[in-house]
Amino acid sequence: MPNRIYAQYADKPKAVAWYGITPTIADEVESAYEAVRMSYDIDSAVGEQLDVIGRIVVIDRGFESFVVFDPDTYFGGSGDACQFGGVDSQFESAGDVLSQEVSDAIFRVLIRAKIAKNNSDASLDGVVDALSYITSSSPIRVVDNEDMTFSVSFGSELTDIERFVFNTFDIVPRPQGVEFLGYIEETAITQFGGSFSWGDTRANFGLYFGA
Repeated sequence: MPNRIYAQYADKPKAVAWYGITPTIADEVESAYEAVRMSYDIDSAVGEQLDVIGRIVVIDRGFESFVVFDPDTYFGGSGDACQFGGVDSQFESAGDVLSQEVSDAIFRVLIRAKIAKNNSDASLDGVVDALSYITSSSPIRVVDNEDMTFSVSFGSELTDIERFVFNTFDIVPRPQGVEFLGYIEETAITQFGGSFSWGDTRANFGLYFGA
């Protein structure tokens, strides 16, 4: 800007100030724009900022879980269940449904999952794209069992938070009427030589080739 001031006005404070109006306002607008843009960044937002993003995608921190109380305290015995009378008379360990709120780290994964689920077409490629957005795992494979069920194989280990979210919440996109059976992390697969089978025809152990 100083180079664009006419020479005869270069030493005039008011002229210099007038020429500086546009870049000064532009700097303020840019700062405000960046602040607004970064406020919607899922990875850097915290606290109330994350709550705002959650309200935009229509999800909150609250969830309910069933907590099992200590059986020794309530029944005076050990184990997860106590029996009184005949074999059909049993008392399970006492518990209660508790309302809780997730942490920022978990909420970030849930927000990503909600965005991915809202924008997924639930095709095989769509599920892979959604899970790639939710997790840091790669590669990701969808196993179509051709009986209205499918499962997911992660090529690398999930984080503890990602694993908790998958085990606790329903976040995997799927077509109407199709059942999600679960997931595996390929780094945890045990390698066998030859071919082995337990259970139904889909339960197989065989040679595993991978990283």
